[in-house]
Amino acid sequence: MDVKREVKQTKILGVVNKKQQLITASLVLISIFTWKVSNSSNSLSISKDKIWTGVVQSGHLKLQVQGYGKLQSKVQWLLTAPVKATIKKILLKPGAKVTPDSIIMQLQNPELVQQVINQTLELKSLQANLRQMRLNLRREYLAQQGYLAELDASHATVSLRLESTRSLAAKGIVSQFDFKSAELQERQLKKRLQIENERLEQLSEVHKESLNIQKEVINRQQGILDAVINKQKRLTVRAGITGVLQQLPIELGQSVNDGEKLALVGGTDKLLALANVAQTQVDRIQVGQNVEVNTRGGIANGRVARIDPIVKEGSVLIEIEITGKLPENARPELNVDVIINTGKLTNAYFIERPVNSQTGTSMTMFKELVEGDKAEAIKVSFGEQTDQYIQILSGALEGDILILSDTSLWENEKTLTYN
Repeated sequence: MDVKREVKQTKILGVVNKKQQLITASLVLISIFTWKVSNSSNSLSISKDKIWTGVVQSGHLKLQVQGYGKLQSKVQWLLTAPVKATIKKILLKPGAKVTPDSIIMQLQNPELVQQVINQTLELKSLQANLRQMRLNLRREYLAQQGYLAELDASHATVSLRLESTRSLAAKGIVSQFDFKSAELQERQLKKRLQIENERLEQLSEVHKESLNIQKEVINRQQGILDAVINKQKRLTVRAGITGVLQQLPIELGQSVNDGEKLALVGGTDKLLALANVAQTQVDRIQVGQNVEVNTRGGIANGRVARIDPIVKEGSVLIEIEITGKLPENARPELNVDVIINTGKLTNAYFIERPVNSQTGTSMTMFKELVEGDKAEAIKVSFGEQTDQYIQILSGALEGDILILSDTSLWENEKTLTYN
């Protein structure tokens, strides 16, 4: 009888297990059905704290392009070595403010010192020769004047004798031969006197030209000496302009060749900004557009002066002329941010730029429903953009709240539910 009882109990347990299996299978089917229903609603649950939203606005939208760059001197002064020399002393470092007489460094060249001495001695020798020449020419001129005076006295004596001979010849006291001889002598002396007077005049001109030639030689030597002295003075390297020492590509004790770069000084009176702008936004920029230059110590007004035609690493260089007063911290090589005003849209819809948005494109975005617990997918078309805002051409109206965060992973969803 015990054996029969065990068999009956086993059958009862088998029936219970089958019921449990049916219940488990039913629960699985219900779960699958619930998942399918939930999935068919295309609603994904997200945390509202982890998204970023913005409100569609309407009105005037200033179109701007941002860039970054540096201030640069409009006037730059390059300092080079006057001769082959050695850097003896460096007194200023890059960034130092300078005036025209500020000494940046001291060079050394012993050969140049010797050249100054040699050229000075040569000049003094030529000047001494000039003084000696003046004495010699004066002596020669005086000798000619003395000879002319003697000749003039002889002519006067002969003239008196001729007059006496003429009267005596008329009376027959003196023969005609003596008279003619006296007359001939007077004519010869008169002719010699005329020639010697002309010679004295020519001698004066010759002497003057000789002195001029010697003076030109001295002037040429003076120029050579001045050039050497100027090179010697330039061994003391001065800034030359008021500004900031920008570059100093040399070291103490270094040897430099004639014409080698020593330093670059940038003037602070007139500065311009060189800014890099993304290539994709350059088409919106035109020469003459107003610019705001932020030095982080103030904002200066400017205008676009030049657009570089060359693209480097996806950026284009924009040259900006400063038209307003510069902030006190403005100096060459200072990093700046620029905002270029490229235009203005009136009566436009716009919103803070969503992630992945681009000018002239469309993308799926999510707009919050009135209830505030869900967001539905919409297609939004974009127009012009600034660094902060982008124009909405279609798909949304003023007051709509859109999700601005990256929603690319949800592009197949029709609605989002906040939890």
